[in-house]
Amino acid sequence: MKKMKKICLYFVVLLLFLSACTASNNVQSEVMSSPPAEMIPTPTPEPRPTPRPYDYSEEELAILALANNTTPRDQLVKTIYSQAKLHDLQYYLSKGRRKLTELNEAFPIECLRQTEAGYYAVYLGEDGKTAFAFLEKDPLRTWQVLVLEPLTTKQEFLEFVSQGVTRSEMMAADPNIMIYESTSGIIQSTKHLVQEGAFYMDYLFQESVSDSKFKIDTNAAVSKWQFLSEEDLLQEARDSQGKDNVALITGYILPLDKQPLPGQDGGHLEEKVLPYYPDHQEVIQKVDNQTPSDQILTRVYSEEEIETLRRNVTNKPSPVGQVAISRIESLQEDYPVECLRELPRRFYAVYQCENGKKAYVFIDKIVGYRCNIGQAEQIELEQLSLWVGDCKIMGPFHTRQEFDAFLAQSPTLGEIQAFDPDGNTYSTNVQAITSHNVKEGVYVLTFNFQQGATDPSQWVLDPEKTKFYTNEEVETQRITPYAPHALLGIDKE
Repeated sequence: MKKMKKICLYFVVLLLFLSACTASNNVQSEVMSSPPAEMIPTPTPEPRPTPRPYDYSEEELAILALANNTTPRDQLVKTIYSQAKLHDLQYYLSKGRRKLTELNEAFPIECLRQTEAGYYAVYLGEDGKTAFAFLEKDPLRTWQVLVLEPLTTKQEFLEFVSQGVTRSEMMAADPNIMIYESTSGIIQSTKHLVQEGAFYMDYLFQESVSDSKFKIDTNAAVSKWQFLSEEDLLQEARDSQGKDNVALITGYILPLDKQPLPGQDGGHLEEKVLPYYPDHQEVIQKVDNQTPSDQILTRVYSEEEIETLRRNVTNKPSPVGQVAISRIESLQEDYPVECLRELPRRFYAVYQCENGKKAYVFIDKIVGYRCNIGQAEQIELEQLSLWVGDCKIMGPFHTRQEFDAFLAQSPTLGEIQAFDPDGNTYSTNVQAITSHNVKEGVYVLTFNFQQGATDPSQWVLDPEKTKFYTNEEVETQRITPYAPHALLGIDKE
């Protein structure tokens, strides 16, 4: 019996041993047959649906479906707006950035263009103007509106500015002018769209010009210009996305929309001939370029009175109770004009001082202009106004022979200013232009930046750009942009 139990126990142990070996072999077999981790294929993720660009709403997508860059605008636009309605569009968009849907509700979109820089809606006016409402891509918000008259060509623009023009004349000639105004209120640059691109214009500034908003030098001359091609304008618009108050940056307009409409001539730059403001007619009638001032002037002013006049006209700090003179009416109140001279671009009044010197108050012919950027309303003047520009106490004057002898010494800017303290200086970062009255005419000199110079007074004369104008040329030619204090020969004898 005991022998039988031992045999059974032995048999059970043997079965357990064989079972364990089998299990071990199975595990080893599974491990050996498993591929290396790097050979295990990565499961392919489920494809995700492509999101809609910028996640536009269905209503926005329906409006964007109108985008058409090939059909002329006059074939797409059926609604022609009055001038007042275009003004309403400008005003509406000037009060904040509008959603695409809001713009479409207020002013239904019939012509929509798409560019790399965004979108713009086109509206036509009954007076031949075209309005462009620009929108960014993300979010779809308006950021600018332009109302343009037919654009001129690049060639015509160059022909106009090559004659020598001032900022005031550019404002009058180009109805589509865009103006950059510095924080001080002095306009420094303008932008002009043409059919082939755009021009940037920079202006020279007189050193004595005040920072007062109403004391700008309207006769500042164009110092340089830069032409921007269509690609330049597109890149400019791309770079401006998402930025506020980018000076002179405009939305990109397709060349298709810069061409005149059928039956419409391209824009033309021309000087406007406007009547003078009625209240200024009495002053204008005093113009006399022939009679010596000593035979006209009846009042002699003290040195203190003349200094007060100069200070108030140039807007320098003045005593309490003194007011800067900017309008011709203000000048007439305290310093009635007796002797008035007229040059092609401006007037000047002559005043006699008791010390024998004379004061010359230069009076600008201010023309109307309109500003497309930053203003909801367009400003248009239908008459010329007279604004007091500057006052200089000058004389006696060098002769041309004396001046030539000094120029032969190749003077620096500082030296010429010391030789003729009555001269005028316009300057930029790299160049200065001075003008000087001599008895026989006017000199206009150019001084260039000198490498290593720590002060503009060290800039050197460029003799090749030296110009001399006779007294006859001063009276008949438009040289005042670079010689704002030019006098007639009769006042330098």
